Amino acid sequence: MNIRTAGLSVTIAILLGFAAAQAIERVAPSFYMVEGYGGYAAPIGSYTGTAVSDFTYSGRLYEAEGSDIYDDGFGMGATYGKLIRGHWLASVGLRYIRHNAKDTIVIEGENFGFIMPETPTYSQWDFDINANYQFLNPQFSPVAPYLGVGVHPGVTAGTFRVFDAEYEFNIALGVNFGADFKIWSASDNRAFVTLSSINSLDIVSSGTRPRHLNVGGGLRYFFKM
Repeated sequence: MNIRTAGLSVTIAILLGFAAAQAIERVAPSFYMVEGYGGYAAPIGSYTGTAVSDFTYSGRLYEAEGSDIYDDGFGMGATYGKLIRGHWLASVGLRYIRHNAKDTIVIEGENFGFIMPETPTYSQWDFDINANYQFLNPQFSPVAPYLGVGVHPGVTAGTFRVFDAEYEFNIALGVNFGADFKIWSASDNRAFVTLSSINSLDIVSSGTRPRHLNVGGGLRYFFKM
């Protein structure tokens, strides 16, 4: 099973979870959730190229570690989801990760007639689809750890000072983990807020997409319609 087939399978499973949530809601009310988060993004894995260029020497590809290609960066995102029966949190959202290349590369400008050194900046834009299991109900527990999976289709952009940007469409599968710390609850129990540890680890990806260990935090607002 390749990365695209695996990603499609996980995406279908998560979307089926959204559909099942409508039936479950007739038995137990659910909370909706919005979150905003940010944090640190560390490149991991090894690669034979980037969205900008392949790594070649004497006509042969070679591999380099992500930590030798990219500087550590930062990420941020926003998510909308649904907490089902206090334990299953299904969500969709947008995520942005940015970091610089560690090395300068040399590019020949076709329109300029000279060779110019460049240090590209890499941006990753993703549409996130996640399914997490909350080991404790965050509505009632002061601390609620969670573990889950995520599918991240998106685009990697390598940008320069002078030359046109290079783009690559790709997908990644990852693991989500962290915990929710409840800091506020409405008197009628129809809403609550958590200060959350929001982390993920990219396991596999397509193309030359950089994989990351993302460590961060944010606020989650849970509410009943």
